[in-house]
Amino acid sequence: MGFPENEVAADNRQRELEILSKPPGAQIVTKIKDAVSIMPGVGYIANALGLSKILLELGVSSVEDNLTYLGLATETALCRIEQNLEEHGVEVAEIRRRYEEPAFAESIAAAVLHTQRTRQKARLNRMAQILANSVEADDLDAEAFDDLARAAVELTDLDIQLLNDVRECESQLPDVSGQLFMWWQAYWDNFDAKYPKRTKRAAAGALGKLQSFGFVYGAEGTSMAKSPVAVLYRLSEDGERFLTRIQRPPDI
Repeated sequence: MGFPENEVAADNRQRELEILSKPPGAQIVTKIKDAVSIMPGVGYIANALGLSKILLELGVSSVEDNLTYLGLATETALCRIEQNLEEHGVEVAEIRRRYEEPAFAESIAAAVLHTQRTRQKARLNRMAQILANSVEADDLDAEAFDDLARAAVELTDLDIQLLNDVRECESQLPDVSGQLFMWWQAYWDNFDAKYPKRTKRAAAGALGKLQSFGFVYGAEGTSMAKSPVAVLYRLSEDGERFLTRIQRPPDI
Protein backbone atom coordinates (compact mmCIF):
# COMPACT_ATOMS: atom_id res chain seq x y z
CA MET A 1 0.00 0.00 0.00
CA GLY A 2 1.16 3.53 -0.58
CA PHE A 3 0.79 6.68 -2.61
CA PRO A 4 1.57 6.72 -6.35
CA GLU A 5 5.28 7.40 -6.83
CA ASN A 6 4.73 10.65 -8.71
CA GLU A 7 2.14 12.93 -10.22
CA VAL A 8 2.22 11.08 -13.55
CA ALA A 9 1.37 7.80 -11.84
CA ALA A 10 -1.41 9.52 -9.92
CA ASP A 11 -2.77 11.02 -13.14
CA ASN A 12 -2.67 7.63 -14.87
CA ARG A 13 -4.54 6.03 -12.00
CA GLN A 14 -7.22 8.72 -12.11
CA ARG A 15 -7.58 8.19 -15.85
CA GLU A 16 -8.04 4.45 -15.25
CA LEU A 17 -10.78 5.19 -12.74
CA GLU A 18 -12.54 7.50 -15.19
CA ILE A 19 -12.43 4.92 -17.99
CA LEU A 20 -13.79 2.19 -15.75
CA SER A 21 -16.56 4.45 -14.50
CA LYS A 22 -18.18 4.60 -17.93
CA PRO A 23 -21.47 2.64 -18.05
CA PRO A 24 -21.71 -0.58 -20.09
CA GLY A 25 -24.66 0.76 -22.12
CA ALA A 26 -22.37 2.31 -24.72
CA GLN A 27 -20.87 -1.10 -25.50
CA ILE A 28 -24.30 -2.62 -26.01
CA VAL A 29 -25.50 0.23 -28.24
CA THR A 30 -22.42 -0.06 -30.46
CA LYS A 31 -22.69 -3.82 -30.85
CA ILE A 32 -26.42 -3.67 -31.62
CA LYS A 33 -25.99 -0.85 -34.16
CA ASP A 34 -23.29 -2.82 -35.92
CA ALA A 35 -25.50 -5.90 -36.10
CA VAL A 36 -28.60 -4.03 -37.24
CA SER A 37 -26.71 -2.12 -39.94
CA ILE A 38 -25.96 -5.27 -41.95
CA MET A 39 -29.51 -6.69 -41.88
CA PRO A 40 -31.47 -6.21 -45.16
CA GLY A 41 -34.92 -6.20 -43.60
CA VAL A 42 -37.11 -6.92 -40.60
CA GLY A 43 -38.23 -10.29 -39.35
CA TYR A 44 -34.96 -11.78 -38.18
CA ILE A 45 -33.03 -8.78 -36.87
CA ALA A 46 -33.45 -9.93 -33.27
CA ASN A 47 -31.88 -13.28 -34.14
CA ALA A 48 -28.85 -11.52 -35.63
CA LEU A 49 -28.16 -9.37 -32.59
CA GLY A 50 -26.38 -12.14 -30.76
CA LEU A 51 -27.67 -10.95 -27.41
CA SER A 52 -26.52 -14.05 -25.55
CA LYS A 53 -22.93 -13.42 -26.66
CA ILE A 54 -23.16 -9.70 -25.88
CA LEU A 55 -24.50 -10.37 -22.40
CA LEU A 56 -21.90 -13.05 -21.72
CA GLU A 57 -19.03 -10.78 -22.79
CA LEU A 58 -20.49 -7.87 -20.87
CA GLY A 59 -20.91 -9.99 -17.75
CA VAL A 60 -17.26 -11.03 -17.73
CA SER A 61 -15.94 -7.54 -18.45
CA SER A 62 -18.28 -5.95 -15.92
CA VAL A 63 -16.99 -8.14 -13.08
CA GLU A 64 -13.38 -7.47 -14.08
CA ASP A 65 -14.00 -3.72 -14.37
CA ASN A 66 -15.77 -3.65 -11.00
CA LEU A 67 -12.94 -5.48 -9.27
CA THR A 68 -10.30 -3.22 -10.83
CA TYR A 69 -12.24 -0.10 -9.89
CA LEU A 70 -12.88 -1.30 -6.34
CA GLY A 71 -9.22 -2.21 -5.90
CA LEU A 72 -8.03 1.22 -7.02
CA ALA A 73 -10.65 3.04 -4.96
CA THR A 74 -9.76 0.99 -1.87
CA GLU A 75 -6.03 1.57 -2.31
CA THR A 76 -6.61 5.31 -2.62
CA ALA A 77 -8.79 5.39 0.50
CA LEU A 78 -6.34 3.27 2.49
CA CYS A 79 -3.43 5.52 1.50
CA ARG A 80 -5.25 8.49 2.96
CA ILE A 81 -6.01 6.50 6.09
CA GLU A 82 -2.38 5.46 6.48
CA GLN A 83 -1.27 9.09 6.43
CA ASN A 84 -4.00 10.05 8.90
CA LEU A 85 -2.86 7.30 11.25
CA GLU A 86 0.79 8.29 10.89
CA GLU A 87 -0.03 11.92 11.64
CA HIS A 88 -1.74 10.77 14.83
CA GLY A 89 1.31 8.83 15.95
CA VAL A 90 0.32 5.31 14.93
CA GLU A 91 3.43 3.23 14.21
CA VAL A 92 3.97 1.53 10.86
CA ALA A 93 4.10 -1.84 12.61
CA GLU A 94 0.62 -1.25 14.01
CA ILE A 95 -0.76 -0.35 10.59
CA ARG A 96 0.76 -3.52 9.14
CA ARG A 97 -0.80 -5.56 11.93
CA ARG A 98 -4.26 -4.33 10.93
CA TYR A 99 -3.69 -5.46 7.35
CA GLU A 100 -2.49 -8.85 8.55
CA GLU A 101 -5.61 -9.54 10.63
CA PRO A 102 -7.80 -12.36 9.20
CA ALA A 103 -10.76 -9.98 9.24
CA PHE A 104 -9.08 -7.80 6.60
CA ALA A 105 -8.67 -10.68 4.14
CA GLU A 106 -12.19 -11.93 4.90
CA SER A 107 -13.63 -8.46 4.32
CA ILE A 108 -11.81 -8.19 0.99
CA ALA A 109 -13.37 -11.50 -0.03
CA ALA A 110 -16.81 -10.22 0.95
CA ALA A 111 -16.25 -7.06 -1.07
CA VAL A 112 -15.37 -9.15 -4.14
CA LEU A 113 -18.70 -10.95 -3.90
CA HIS A 114 -20.65 -7.71 -3.55
CA THR A 115 -19.03 -6.19 -6.66
CA GLN A 116 -21.13 -8.58 -8.73
CA ARG A 117 -24.33 -6.91 -7.54
CA THR A 118 -23.87 -3.38 -8.86
CA ARG A 119 -22.43 -1.43 -11.79
CA GLN A 120 -22.61 1.92 -10.00
CA LYS A 121 -19.19 3.27 -9.14
CA ALA A 122 -20.58 5.39 -6.29
CA ARG A 123 -21.68 2.20 -4.54
CA LEU A 124 -18.31 0.54 -5.08
CA ASN A 125 -16.72 3.66 -3.59
CA ARG A 126 -18.91 3.27 -0.52
CA MET A 127 -17.48 -0.21 0.04
CA ALA A 128 -13.96 1.13 -0.35
CA GLN A 129 -14.60 3.82 2.26
CA ILE A 130 -16.20 1.34 4.67
CA LEU A 131 -13.15 -0.92 4.49
CA ALA A 132 -10.65 1.93 4.86
CA ASN A 133 -12.51 3.65 7.69
CA SER A 134 -12.87 0.34 9.51
CA VAL A 135 -9.10 -0.14 9.29
CA GLU A 136 -8.57 3.36 10.66
CA ALA A 137 -10.91 2.68 13.57
CA ASP A 138 -9.23 -0.71 14.14
CA ASP A 139 -12.74 -2.12 14.20
CA LEU A 140 -12.83 -4.42 11.19
CA ASP A 141 -15.14 -7.36 11.73
CA ALA A 142 -15.79 -9.50 8.65
CA GLU A 143 -19.43 -10.21 9.49
CA ALA A 144 -20.18 -6.58 10.25
CA PHE A 145 -18.37 -5.49 7.08
CA ASP A 146 -20.46 -7.89 4.99
CA ASP A 147 -23.65 -6.31 6.38
CA LEU A 148 -22.38 -2.78 5.73
CA ALA A 149 -21.17 -3.71 2.24
CA ARG A 150 -24.58 -5.16 1.38
CA ALA A 151 -26.17 -1.90 2.44
CA ALA A 152 -23.57 0.03 0.44
CA VAL A 153 -24.61 -1.65 -2.81
CA GLU A 154 -28.35 -1.77 -2.14
CA LEU A 155 -29.15 1.67 -0.75
CA THR A 156 -29.91 4.49 -3.16
CA ASP A 157 -28.83 8.11 -2.86
CA LEU A 158 -32.32 8.94 -1.58
CA ASP A 159 -32.07 6.24 1.09
CA ILE A 160 -28.81 7.71 2.36
CA GLN A 161 -30.12 11.28 2.19
CA LEU A 162 -33.05 10.28 4.39
CA LEU A 163 -30.74 8.41 6.75
CA ASN A 164 -28.76 11.62 7.12
CA ASP A 165 -32.04 13.44 7.82
CA VAL A 166 -32.79 11.03 10.66
CA ARG A 167 -29.27 11.61 11.94
CA GLU A 168 -29.98 15.36 11.91
CA CYS A 169 -33.11 14.69 13.92
CA GLU A 170 -31.05 12.74 16.44
CA SER A 171 -28.52 15.56 16.80
CA GLN A 172 -31.24 18.16 17.40
CA LEU A 173 -33.44 16.09 19.66
CA PRO A 174 -33.40 17.06 23.33
CA ASP A 175 -34.43 14.45 25.83
CA VAL A 176 -37.85 15.98 26.25
CA SER A 177 -41.16 14.19 25.78
CA GLY A 178 -43.04 15.31 22.67
CA GLN A 179 -40.05 16.78 20.84
CA LEU A 180 -39.74 13.81 18.51
CA PHE A 181 -43.32 14.32 17.29
CA MET A 182 -42.71 18.03 16.73
CA TRP A 183 -39.50 17.42 14.78
CA TRP A 184 -41.14 14.95 12.40
CA GLN A 185 -44.19 17.14 11.99
CA ALA A 186 -41.95 19.99 10.82
CA TYR A 187 -39.98 17.55 8.63
CA TRP A 188 -43.04 16.36 6.71
CA ASP A 189 -44.35 19.92 6.46
CA ASN A 190 -41.11 20.93 4.71
CA PHE A 191 -40.50 17.72 2.78
CA ASP A 192 -41.91 18.87 -0.58
CA ALA A 193 -39.79 22.02 -0.50
CA LYS A 194 -36.62 20.12 0.42
CA TYR A 195 -37.20 17.30 -2.07
CA PRO A 196 -39.27 18.80 -4.93
CA LYS A 197 -38.57 15.84 -7.22
CA ARG A 198 -39.39 13.21 -4.62
CA THR A 199 -42.66 12.03 -3.17
CA LYS A 200 -43.56 11.21 0.41
CA ARG A 201 -44.55 7.78 -0.84
CA ALA A 202 -40.96 7.25 -2.05
CA ALA A 203 -39.69 8.51 1.31
CA ALA A 204 -41.89 6.02 3.12
CA GLY A 205 -40.38 3.19 1.05
CA ALA A 206 -36.87 4.43 1.72
CA LEU A 207 -37.44 4.63 5.46
CA GLY A 208 -38.88 1.12 5.41
CA LYS A 209 -35.76 -0.12 3.63
CA LEU A 210 -33.53 1.62 6.16
CA GLN A 211 -35.49 -0.03 8.96
CA SER A 212 -34.98 -3.44 7.32
CA PHE A 213 -31.22 -2.86 7.56
CA GLY A 214 -31.58 -1.89 11.21
CA PHE A 215 -30.35 1.64 10.54
CA VAL A 216 -33.48 3.33 11.87
CA TYR A 217 -36.23 2.17 14.20
CA GLY A 218 -39.74 3.28 15.00
CA ALA A 219 -39.58 4.90 18.42
CA GLU A 220 -43.30 5.52 18.72
CA GLY A 221 -46.46 5.67 16.65
CA THR A 222 -47.88 8.80 15.10
CA SER A 223 -51.22 10.00 13.83
CA MET A 224 -50.16 13.20 12.06
CA ALA A 225 -52.06 13.61 8.79
CA LYS A 226 -49.04 14.63 6.70
CA SER A 227 -46.88 11.68 7.69
CA PRO A 228 -46.69 8.91 5.04
CA VAL A 229 -45.62 6.46 7.74
CA ALA A 230 -47.22 5.42 10.98
CA VAL A 231 -44.15 5.79 13.18
CA LEU A 232 -41.61 8.38 14.32
CA TYR A 233 -38.13 7.17 13.39
CA ARG A 234 -34.88 7.44 15.27
CA LEU A 235 -31.32 6.59 14.26
CA SER A 236 -29.85 3.31 15.51
CA GLU A 237 -26.22 2.68 16.41
CA ASP A 238 -25.83 0.63 13.23
CA GLY A 239 -27.20 3.54 11.20
CA GLU A 240 -24.68 5.91 12.76
CA ARG A 241 -21.88 3.42 12.11
CA PHE A 242 -22.87 3.08 8.45
CA LEU A 243 -22.91 6.83 7.87
CA THR A 244 -19.57 7.22 9.60
CA ARG A 245 -17.94 4.41 7.64
CA ILE A 246 -19.02 5.58 4.16
CA GLN A 247 -17.52 9.03 4.67
CA ARG A 248 -14.59 9.75 2.40
CA PRO A 249 -11.32 10.19 4.30
CA PRO A 250 -10.06 13.78 4.14
CA ASP A 251 -7.35 14.71 1.68
CA ILE A 252 -3.91 15.17 3.13
